[in-house]
Amino acid sequence: MEPNDSASTSGTAAILAGGVLIMLGSTLTWARLAMNMPGSGAKSETLSGMNGGDGKMTLALGAIAIAVAIASMLLKGKGGLGVGLAVVSIAAGGFAAILGVMFAIDARTHALDYAIAQAGQKPAEYPGPARTILDQATAVTHGWGLYLVILGGVVVAIGGILAAVDLRARLLADAPADAPVDAEEGSDASPVGSDDDVDEPPAGAETTADAG
Repeated sequence: MEPNDSASTSGTAAILAGGVLIMLGSTLTWARLAMNMPGSGAKSETLSGMNGGDGKMTLALGAIAIAVAIASMLLKGKGGLGVGLAVVSIAAGGFAAILGVMFAIDARTHALDYAIAQAGQKPAEYPGPARTILDQATAVTHGWGLYLVILGGVVVAIGGILAAVDLRARLLADAPADAPVDAEEGSDASPVGSDDDVDEPPAGAETTADAG
């Protein structure tokens, strides 16, 4: 196995696993409501990603991640993921995680809107004082489905990064190496202390010596 094969395999596995988590979490509970309205007693509601959140969008993003992982498996003998698919997986995972985090931050508003809609009324037209009473009488908690979507999105993004690292390593490995320096190059240069460096005697010096 080549050194970068481990990154390629890990990246593909992460993208596939993360895509499954996103799709599974999209259909599970995103928020739970426990209401104790005066005169109506206690009541609970369960909000899933499909009926009150962005579950349909995250479901599609999970499917895209799985498709990218399958494409990576099919292209394994041809170099694995290309830069385009790596970018798609990073974007899909990151977007899914962002959608999950945004819902988690504003889960109470989504939950109250869902409860109002379940009562047969439009959230935008619901009276302010009545909404305030509903808000005070409602406890909202996050569901496991929401956590799975966020976790899956992060895992898919990490898998895309690993795939991009593997792609870069492959490109560097396939790049032509620089031409080696010729060992004989520069051999014509005279070594230090050679005859060429010896100062020649001034003209007439040899004649003077002979005359003596």
